[in-house]
Amino acid sequence: MPEPVVNGIGPKDKVKQPLKKDLPGVGENLQDHLGMGIMYSVPNGDSLHVVQKSRFRGIMELFRYIAFGEGLFLAPVTQLSILVDSTRIDDSGNIIPQESLALPDLELMPIHFNYSDPPIAFDNGIFSLKVGLMRPASRGSVTLASENPLERPACDLAFLSDPADYVVMRKGIKLAKRIGEKMRERGANLKDLYMPESESDEDLDAFVRKTARTTYHYGCTCRMAPENDPRPGVVDDELRVHGVLNLRIADCSIIPDMISSFHTGLLSPVPSELRRIQCDRAGLGHMSHVSRFNQISTAFGTFSTRRLRTILSPMSRWFD
Repeated sequence: MPEPVVNGIGPKDKVKQPLKKDLPGVGENLQDHLGMGIMYSVPNGDSLHVVQKSRFRGIMELFRYIAFGEGLFLAPVTQLSILVDSTRIDDSGNIIPQESLALPDLELMPIHFNYSDPPIAFDNGIFSLKVGLMRPASRGSVTLASENPLERPACDLAFLSDPADYVVMRKGIKLAKRIGEKMRERGANLKDLYMPESESDEDLDAFVRKTARTTYHYGCTCRMAPENDPRPGVVDDELRVHGVLNLRIADCSIIPDMISSFHTGLLSPVPSELRRIQCDRAGLGHMSHVSRFNQISTAFGTFSTRRLRTILSPMSRWFD
């Protein structure tokens, strides 16, 4: 819940009264990395579900981790992240070999467990290929549900409200299926478990609607932009709320538009940047804040285009 709304700062028809500052951008522009996945049945030993199905194996893996710093508990749930520009994927789901300067708008992530939400029933282990929409065209909102600030807020993620998002997700699913086929060619024991009925637009869209879920990467509801921007901003380049004294915001809500990566790395330098700004204003620092917006915007771009390929999985040989 954007805190300014509770304190009378935001759209005049949606904030807790009395109104202190009319800022139409507060609570608007809500974005998230929508995610869904295709899934395969695999032998238990090729899935993290092995520690659920065998209590003995779970205890042994925990012992290996505590005593020797090795084993399944040492590895993160995901060991590989593939960021792709969807314009480089053809209608069959194959990569077009050409250079692209566009930011990636898809993430494919191999995950060694059941990615469905709620989980589907299964007998053996599960290997999932998560397809994530990294730069959604859809925009949601979050605001007060009533005058009572303790009541659960009214949150509308508005997933897939823009048809352009379906186009990107179709390509992502097709690419994921081509990766699964290539893994089979290289010896992976994969059996289709949870897939679209076909690769027609209708069946792919139906599968997306059925399986889409949040990845809890919410942001952009107090975006950094001018107050009079076509999509109104809430904070300036020094994180100050427009028209309100002594109030700054330093969290994921200031991101102007969803980035093509996780928020953690991007937001880590923001508190230290805020400290530098405050020190400069107090005469305790050396940095000029004339170019703050350029510095922070550069950070957004840098983390958006970072490619993460840390291959730790025993299945990594299928991605070489």
